Amino acid sequence: MIKDCLRVFEKELARKGDALVLDNYIPKNGTYIIVTIKKNSFVIGETVKIFYDRKNDVLEGESDIRYRELQKLDYYSKLVEMNKPIDPKKHIHSNNYLSFFVKKENLAAERITPDTIDGYYNTLKNPFLKYANKAKTKEIYHHLAIEIGEPDIVLIERIQKWMKENFFALDIDVTAKDYLKIFFVFEENEKTLERYKIEGKRYLIPNIYNNNDFNINIDGEIYGVPNNNMGMNVKKPYLEHKNRKVKEPYFLNLEEVLLQEKFFDYLMGKASVGYVNVYIDTVEDKISFLKANELLESFKNGIFIRIKKGKEVEIHNFDIIAGYEYYLDPEFKLKEMIEIPDKEMNRFKAGYSVKTNLKELQHLIDEVFFGKMLCSNYFTDPEKISINDGILKFNLLLARERLFNWLYKGNQIGIDALLRKISLELIKNTIENEYYIKVMHQVNLRMSLIDYFNKNSRMEEIMVEARNNLRIHLDCKEDWQFESEKEYYYAVGQLIAFYISKINSLKKPQSLINPFLNAKSDAVIKRRLRNFYKKVNHAFEKNNLRVDNLIEHVMGYCPNSVSVDQDILITGFVASSLIYKKKEEDNEDE
Repeated sequence: MIKDCLRVFEKELARKGDALVLDNYIPKNGTYIIVTIKKNSFVIGETVKIFYDRKNDVLEGESDIRYRELQKLDYYSKLVEMNKPIDPKKHIHSNNYLSFFVKKENLAAERITPDTIDGYYNTLKNPFLKYANKAKTKEIYHHLAIEIGEPDIVLIERIQKWMKENFFALDIDVTAKDYLKIFFVFEENEKTLERYKIEGKRYLIPNIYNNNDFNINIDGEIYGVPNNNMGMNVKKPYLEHKNRKVKEPYFLNLEEVLLQEKFFDYLMGKASVGYVNVYIDTVEDKISFLKANELLESFKNGIFIRIKKGKEVEIHNFDIIAGYEYYLDPEFKLKEMIEIPDKEMNRFKAGYSVKTNLKELQHLIDEVFFGKMLCSNYFTDPEKISINDGILKFNLLLARERLFNWLYKGNQIGIDALLRKISLELIKNTIENEYYIKVMHQVNLRMSLIDYFNKNSRMEEIMVEARNNLRIHLDCKEDWQFESEKEYYYAVGQLIAFYISKINSLKKPQSLINPFLNAKSDAVIKRRLRNFYKKVNHAFEKNNLRVDNLIEHVMGYCPNSVSVDQDILITGFVASSLIYKKKEEDNEDE
């Protein structure tokens, strides 16, 4: 699948050139110093502070006139990875004699010494020393040196001497946890950039592969294992293909591996500023980047990649997408099946309006079911999710991958069953925690989703019908029967809520409904209602028609269904009580 990505990337690269990668490259936070190389001296320029403020999405230093130059020079001077440094002690993080990168904490700890500087520049004067014990790498460098020439020993020694005399006298605050980067430039900009490209290549080509010991020569062309998101060493034997003669996962030639390196640099630049959702359109041949909770509107088919900035760019999710639809068809309507008090409705920002796209629906599910903890934790390590509610956290972990696959990739398979499962558990948990208004929103969303995903479902109609029938029956002095099992279970929910209201305590725990929700049969419900009745009947008013009607008919009805209708029971429980409802309110409802 990476090859499919590279095919699209190669076309974009052909259209825009290296600027596609360079313009998106973000230098690491730190202090940047430009030193101009004169004929007989060096001139230190003003420092540039580069810092990416992730919280506010602001790149400090980007407006500086020298930023674009530094961006390019930094790119050609970076290490492939920290395990492939020029400095064997890994204190110097640049790759050529024109640049010198160190962490300020290494300066504070006095790890950079004149000997360290000598070691760095002596290696760059004669790269064969670095590759002396690596026959295949030495051979690669030999052919490269023929192509690009040998290092400029005279210039290297000039820079080396200047660094030893001036580096430790630089006025730098070493307390910050970022970089000090020094760039030596010529007076001609074109000459500077060209020299940086050459010296960057001098380092890159021998180090581009994961390990040159794995390289093979096929018809005079070198193939090797790429280094991006790949590790092949004795500590990771599981990456080898044990059942093949060639154990390495796959090989690329030099042209392919350089293209892949640029592609991962491109991804890294985007990930560095928060663009972690990547949509690669294999039909239109274009690449789109979005931030963590953003979804792409104009996309149908292609590849989705979820990336993260680490020591290298990390691919956390990779999938083929076919027939993705951002806009909902039909549109989704959150229905007020349980009436929400006006005061509370004004506080509900998600709104009971029509939702036309997946972004709006995601926001609704996140706020109502997960308390705004879903979108920010799709890929968070479980131990790092700051949720104290165990039930909420469990259901988030249970559902987040499949919800992400639906909302960001269009994979709707099994989503109805998943939402039914987790929403019921979350509703029970909300009741347990006494969040009465929240559970109303949750029940409304659950029922609305059931209707949305099931064309033959008519939860809204059923709820209205059950409530209206029960309201009429409770005021009926003649004999009557429940019109349906739906009305019966709605009445059970109303009765449980009534019993709880009669508990002689300031605290009336709504969680007392949970034993009824967990009941496996109507017989268990009846038994628990009888026990509950014995505890609270002392508080009943005498000759209350509605109460008498409700208790008598609930206890006397035997549903045919074996399973308990939890949805209707919960709705009856959460809805406003018909027992306490005044006559004029009933007339208003009609």
